[in-house]
Amino acid sequence: MRSWPLWRRRSGLFAGLLLQFFAVFLCVDIYAQTLTSVQKSLKTAFPEATAVKEDRKILSADEKLKIAEEAQVSLHPFFDRYFPFYVASKDGVVTGYAIENAIEGKWGPIHYLLILDAAGRIRDLVVLDYRERRGQPVAKKRFRKQFFGKSVEDPLRLQRDIQGITGASISSRGLTDGVRKLLYVFKLFYPAAH
Repeated sequence: MRSWPLWRRRSGLFAGLLLQFFAVFLCVDIYAQTLTSVQKSLKTAFPEATAVKEDRKILSADEKLKIAEEAQVSLHPFFDRYFPFYVASKDGVVTGYAIENAIEGKWGPIHYLLILDAAGRIRDLVVLDYRERRGQPVAKKRFRKQFFGKSVEDPLRLQRDIQGITGASISSRGLTDGVRKLLYVFKLFYPAAH
């Protein structure tokens, strides 16, 4: 029986280890989950609406500083370049708003939609998709319902009025800070709604 040369056996081992490296460390998207779309969420949130208009808002440098200071958050250079707002109306009367955004989780972005009533209070928080290994419970209603009814007047702080999820503290904090940020952005662009 013929034996393979030592260099050939080691090259096979090296190739196997290299393949494992790519599979484990570079393919983080195996944890990616798309839960719903923006359009489906808007239809569910505003079933009575006769129109939902998209209104993209861009913050100036001064507005970014103001939001960061008031909300006590840092704005992400990519995720916070602009803010897609959706204004729902029925027969010309505004019935609610939605704001689309993403925050950085531990393993990747968490893309979400914040649903507000006409007065700027939170009606729902919809996690659209994420790439989290441990932060998946932030998409469950048990965590999200803590935000319902809150507005920019509420503290929205982890371990104060929002209880985090054990083992998913980075995702819990990121989503809590992201929601607080969006409420201040909403207040800036739609002050009459308060």
